[in-house]
Amino acid sequence: MSNAWRWIGIGVAACAAGWSLPAAADVKIGVTLSATGPAASLGIPEKNTIALNTAQPGTPAFRDALPRGLEPGRDVAASHGVFNLSATDHAGLDERASGMVQIVDGRWQWVR
Repeated sequence: MSNAWRWIGIGVAACAAGWSLPAAADVKIGVTLSATGPAASLGIPEKNTIALNTAQPGTPAFRDALPRGLEPGRDVAASHGVFNLSATDHAGLDERASGMVQIVDGRWQWVR
């Protein structure tokens, strides 16, 4: 009986090794803007996905491609502000994204 269990164990190990081969596939590097950083809630679908599989991470070409892909558009309205990402403004929020309120008689009022 122990010999049968040994062969079953060998068979299971061989199957597990065979099933793990697809996990060794090449990995493509890319950034989806709608799922990372401050652009996560912009509502920009996959159209602004930048494919970075043409350059290896850590190379000058990779570092040059990344900022260009992270500056998608102008006046992109989101739930917490209007975004204008640029090479000098990485947060992208302008004065329309903030406001000052004052409490008067227990009620909030905008300060203009």
